[in-house]
Amino acid sequence: MSIKPTRREWLKISALSGAALAFTSFDFKPEANAQNNSGKLIKLTSNENPYGFSLKARAAILDSLSEGNRYAHPDLVAKLEQQIAEREGLKAENVVLGTGSGEILCMAAIAFGQKEIVAPNPTFQSLMRYAENLGAKVKSVPLNEKFEHDFGAMTKLVGENTSLVYVCNPNNPTAGLSPDGALRSFCSETAKKTPVFADEAYLEYTDDFPRNSMVDLVKKSENVIVSRTFSKIYGMAGLRVGYGLARTDLAQRLKKFRMTWFNNLSINAALASYSDVDFLTQSRRRNAETRRTFLSEMDKMNLKYAPSEANFVWLNTGENLSDLGDKMRAHNIWLGNPRGGWARVTIGTNDEMQAFVKALKQIKG
Repeated sequence: MSIKPTRREWLKISALSGAALAFTSFDFKPEANAQNNSGKLIKLTSNENPYGFSLKARAAILDSLSEGNRYAHPDLVAKLEQQIAEREGLKAENVVLGTGSGEILCMAAIAFGQKEIVAPNPTFQSLMRYAENLGAKVKSVPLNEKFEHDFGAMTKLVGENTSLVYVCNPNNPTAGLSPDGALRSFCSETAKKTPVFADEAYLEYTDDFPRNSMVDLVKKSENVIVSRTFSKIYGMAGLRVGYGLARTDLAQRLKKFRMTWFNNLSINAALASYSDVDFLTQSRRRNAETRRTFLSEMDKMNLKYAPSEANFVWLNTGENLSDLGDKMRAHNIWLGNPRGGWARVTIGTNDEMQAFVKALKQIKG
């Protein structure tokens, strides 16, 4: 005798089948595996993982759908905090969860950015803009000729009114990785005067990720805050989970300014994804291969670019292409507008990057 599945069971079976069809293996070989949710529009503007998130994360979301009407239980949140802490060699009390690392940035702006912030330029501006809205003053330091943080110049600007120093590694939008020794020395010395915020949103894309992290300074109880996110290499940009790592007193100060409740489905997905090492390894490998091929094409076109260790490239498209963003939209590519001839180009799938190269050639004539 056959037993018909219930409507709920059919929905779950259908969802699982769809997930399996969309993401069948960790080989990333079929470009159909890419999760381009913008229809025909190729999105190369927000540094998202084009391969979506892992099957383990998908399964966790499906398993927790029945609890989608609930906020994440404190025990579930604590479980993720503990999981992160154990990997980093810290205690759960050193972990600060947020809805994406964007919330951690805003929390830091409120908690530590009231007076004056020293930061490189260009860099990711979220923390600084938020702090400026609260009345803070920002002192910007241009990157050096190698597109690296100018630590000497930044050090000179740190004074008695400096309430926070911000560094981003790899830097956004230039994608360069600061030499770990120079960055570690700068953070450690500067932290003796004021808190240092190290934004590591893209660090897991680098080949030697753990060694390049400033988390060892947190372990030493130095005045340093590290932030990371599930939005980038984990492919969970739309699910909004991020975290900060800091010594206990700094972590507690950040938590006072948490703004939102946690998403039950997102926390479950993060728990599953955090342990999916194979997915991260393949995402990192696929990104590096596609980036290398793309930069080879840029070399053939004699275009300049900054050294990249992330899933995007800071590309000099030429001063005459100030409206490149609009021109790319005509080719169904969402790029955003460049600055002074430079544009941040997200590394998408191989097919997407080929489409970008083809469009750029046509635009440049």
